[in-house]
Amino acid sequence: MDKPKSSGTKDATPERSNSNMVDRDPNDTSPSSSSRKRPIGRDVAKAAKKKASSVSLSHEYASKMHDLYVQKIELFKETEDERKVRLDEIVSLEKVKVEEAREHRKTMIELERERLALDKQRLNMEAEKKRRKRRSAFWPSTLINANPFNTCTIKLCRRI
Repeated sequence: MDKPKSSGTKDATPERSNSNMVDRDPNDTSPSSSSRKRPIGRDVAKAAKKKASSVSLSHEYASKMHDLYVQKIELFKETEDERKVRLDEIVSLEKVKVEEAREHRKTMIELERERLALDKQRLNMEAEKKRRKRRSAFWPSTLINANPFNTCTIKLCRRI
């Protein structure tokens, strides 16, 4: 019934009942690795699968990245085309705006010239009116009516 306690001389690893089962690290004391045994070819097969998976994933990743890059370039081209169209529209609108402003300035200058010509004409008419008024004040009507010679002189002066 009583079994002697095992001394430290015995191996701490459990006995191997199956010859194709390998303990990965007999010195590892973690509970998951010490209780787990794997077949001999499992690690090699797993590494090969992992490598193949990694290669296919990296190829897949590179392919997706390439596709995304191509899409990005296409998007940039589309937005660049749209931007060029908008800029062309803005430029054409600015040209129309500048041309209309130029025409407006020309019209305003022409109107100003006409206004100045009318002002000049009005001032000339006012000056002529003042001259007539001064002449009529200078030559009294009694003098004109009294002497026929003066009438001719006044008429000649008015023509000058």
